[in-house]
Amino acid sequence: MEKSKKKGEGIALAATNENINVSVIMPVFNSERYLEQSLNDLMHQSLEDIEIICVDDGSTDSSPDILMRYREIDKRIKVQRQENLFAGTARNNGLKRAKGKYVIFLDSDDIFHRTMLEELYDKAEKTGCEICICDAIPVSDVRKAGKRHYLNAGIIPRKEVFSYKDIPDSIFRVTTPAPWNMLFRKDFIENNGIEFENTIRGNDLRFFAETIVSAEKISVVDKILMYYRDDAIGSLQTQYGCHRITEQNTLHQIKTFLQERGRYDDVEKAFKRLVLSNNAFILKKIKSEEEARQYYSEVLCSETPLILYDGKDEELLNNLEYQRLSRMKKLGEEAFVEELFNAPPHREQVEIIKRSGVSNPKITIIIPAYNVEKYIAESVDSVLAQTYSDWEMVAVNDASTDNTLDLLKEITENDERVTIVNCPENKGVGHARNVGLDIAKGEFVQFLDSDDWLLPETFEILLKQIEKEHADMVLFEGEIFYDVPEDSELHNSKKDSFYRWKNEYVKPVSGLDFFARAATNGDWRESVCLTLFNAKAIRNIRFIEGIVHEDDIFSVKAILNAKCICVIKGGFYQRRIREDSIMTNKSKLPSAEGRLRNIIELRKIEGEYRCDNNVKSPEIIRGTERLISREIRSFFKAYSSLSKKEKQSLTLSEGGAQVIYNELNKYVSRTKRESKKAVESSKTYRFGRIFTGMPASILRKMRGRS
Repeated sequence: MEKSKKKGEGIALAATNENINVSVIMPVFNSERYLEQSLNDLMHQSLEDIEIICVDDGSTDSSPDILMRYREIDKRIKVQRQENLFAGTARNNGLKRAKGKYVIFLDSDDIFHRTMLEELYDKAEKTGCEICICDAIPVSDVRKAGKRHYLNAGIIPRKEVFSYKDIPDSIFRVTTPAPWNMLFRKDFIENNGIEFENTIRGNDLRFFAETIVSAEKISVVDKILMYYRDDAIGSLQTQYGCHRITEQNTLHQIKTFLQERGRYDDVEKAFKRLVLSNNAFILKKIKSEEEARQYYSEVLCSETPLILYDGKDEELLNNLEYQRLSRMKKLGEEAFVEELFNAPPHREQVEIIKRSGVSNPKITIIIPAYNVEKYIAESVDSVLAQTYSDWEMVAVNDASTDNTLDLLKEITENDERVTIVNCPENKGVGHARNVGLDIAKGEFVQFLDSDDWLLPETFEILLKQIEKEHADMVLFEGEIFYDVPEDSELHNSKKDSFYRWKNEYVKPVSGLDFFARAATNGDWRESVCLTLFNAKAIRNIRFIEGIVHEDDIFSVKAILNAKCICVIKGGFYQRRIREDSIMTNKSKLPSAEGRLRNIIELRKIEGEYRCDNNVKSPEIIRGTERLISREIRSFFKAYSSLSKKEKQSLTLSEGGAQVIYNELNKYVSRTKRESKKAVESSKTYRFGRIFTGMPASILRKMRGRS
């Protein structure tokens, strides 16, 4: 085995070097935002005997200029151009030019570990494999790095090399059906006559399937060596259309390939799972009625179906996606389209334990509940005791492990106004509230946390006010009470006054006016539980899922979207402070993660108003800046409390890390300016300036007299 050449061994970076271990093939299309980082990552790989073949696919931005500049810096970078024929053609053209023993197909907007190529190359040389796969995770410009891993280590055999014969039912689930975390021996691809498809989307699905079942030896490097940017601006992953359905043709071609190679019978179950996962993805991305009808006729009712969606395939009877598609096929085309667009997006993920019998309630009260057996009865009873009765309750049990669900059933057994939903997985308050919003039928919506309660006259008073002013929402006050009154550690004077208004809001105002005022005068309250919403005003707003402080951005968007807001005094909402709640949890990691996400989202909102000519934009920008400053302070307070291990687990995306870096600099600069201003405006400072401005002779005389 030839020893791989690494940094520091005196290898010249020359285009004439024929001892190329790995050819990197990278299609480039309008990647100016990310291209430089991707090229820098490749230029500084620990394995030096590489070539970097960049195929520009007719870019219209500055990507070609960047490529030319980097080609002058590193002679291993080779650039070729083609018309806009998509990534599949670019990869095929790059492969024809490649001189390396191995090839890898990377995207121009991803991030690569500096040892990625070396570790894959060394493992491939050691094992003699045709394909070597590493782990990867998604990263994002707008949120924390995802927890998903693209290498499914749990199903991979515990042996140095394996093939489809070892895991025939799961071979297509080994990794994502994309080539960017896989090193291929070049002669293996050529000998099997495998190419990428020349399609706008899905060009790599067939390539992946055909290579993964053709390889006799596959090995893995169970390390995260690359970071896939799953929301890159302008990437194909963020663009969808009816061309998604053409991937059915690709799946038919894969089936034909497997049959011709005599391997279909061996991997039939795995292939059907691949078809179902592909269909599930398509259904999520269909945007028009035309696409939905095309899908129904060309996929579910195809004359040459890949799967018979008749509900009778014994191997798939336990597959939820198969059950869903079989049921939807029986509905008929019109009902299929209606359900696809009007069914709540979370419906397939939850179980309706009990359904409300109220058709058109005035108010829907949404209660997310997780392990609150001590408190849920008091919370629900406060709704049942309301003096206003035209309401429905949607209680969402978020996979509680205690008796919360049983208590919900027992307490509401005889009340037909109650819907009980059970989530099979604990996904947090944001998800539970979204489930409630998807099911809610009321004209107005009220949120109630499952350890808090409402005064009996709450609905009656709030409803009268919101209807009187024809408002989109009415904001009200709350009162703090302590679960254990003598627990001094939880007592906080700021907390006690948090749910009270500092200023008067007598007349109804627009959401823009209210935000501009409240965000700058210390009256901003992000808790959605202190608001009765008109359901129409929040129809297109949802909570960010998977974080705490999920109220913050929802509240901002709802307020800014409101045409009319009214505010009333009165502590209708009774907020419990307890030691074991989400907000008082001693671990500050969830808080730091949530604050970071909110900072990023607030910056996006601020950016939208900077591009808006609305007369209120400057006030909105100032208010948003104030909220960002508050979030920054909260983030660093939480971050400073983290252990070393927790700080390491707070994996920031590149975008998130950059945001924190920028915000920290702004915060420090602003703090210095404000401190200087405060000092200069003080009486002591002004008095001191008088003395320092006096002539020295006068000061000496004054001192002499004393």
